[in-house]
Amino acid sequence: MPRTRHFNYGYTIVELVVSITVFSIIVVIFGAALTNAYHEVFISKARSQTTTALQTAMDIIEKDVRYSIEFNGATSTPYNDLYGRGGTMVPNYTWNYTGTGPNARTLILSSYASNRRDVSSVRRLVRINKPTTFYNCSLEPEYLPKLQYRTVYFVKDAVLYRRILVDMSSPRCPGQNVAQKQSCPASVFTASKPAICQARDEAIAKNVQAFTVQYLKDDGTPFEHQYAAGGEDYLVEASSVSISLTVAAPPSNNTQSTTLLVTRIN
Repeated sequence: MPRTRHFNYGYTIVELVVSITVFSIIVVIFGAALTNAYHEVFISKARSQTTTALQTAMDIIEKDVRYSIEFNGATSTPYNDLYGRGGTMVPNYTWNYTGTGPNARTLILSSYASNRRDVSSVRRLVRINKPTTFYNCSLEPEYLPKLQYRTVYFVKDAVLYRRILVDMSSPRCPGQNVAQKQSCPASVFTASKPAICQARDEAIAKNVQAFTVQYLKDDGTPFEHQYAAGGEDYLVEASSVSISLTVAAPPSNNTQSTTLLVTRIN
């Protein structure tokens, strides 16, 4: 009697289970690899953006320091500030170079006011209308006192801000406009903002973990006890400064730091 042959072209349940399991493992591994790759790209991009932001911040600070004429321990009249670190009015707030601690110093710079902010052949220093017997605004005005302004770098809510304080009380020679504008917190720019606020504070860096400032002697070494009582006396002797800025790069919050050593040219 001839045999009947049976051909099975399907899969057994065991084979299906094994295939599905293997396929699932492959999908999971591939998905994890893809996720990790995307995460690494995202972190790398964030790190690159942080590096660029750090360099940009330091470029701004370097330019301000280089063209300043003095480091200041505090602000005073006529460089009045209505707000200080907050968004609520604090008339005649006085800044101090010590800041809020070793990792959140305040950098205060004195600079000459000008009729233009950029460097050009038509840029001129603004003179105070304080005539004497020998010179005035019309006769040899270059001997009149120069109007100054203050630049204040400070940290608030992990953001490094740049604020400008302008002398608005000293009389200027006729026709002289000041290019530098008094700045205030962005939050106060409403319909009722004070007239003194002409510009918004500039956010120089975000996610700031530390902003440190060391004032240096001519030989490049830091002044001792410069943040102790009476330490502000050293600032008038300093022509160089070492500034370090540390920021956290999201999403990993790994920190990046950079240090700037710059000398004033004035």
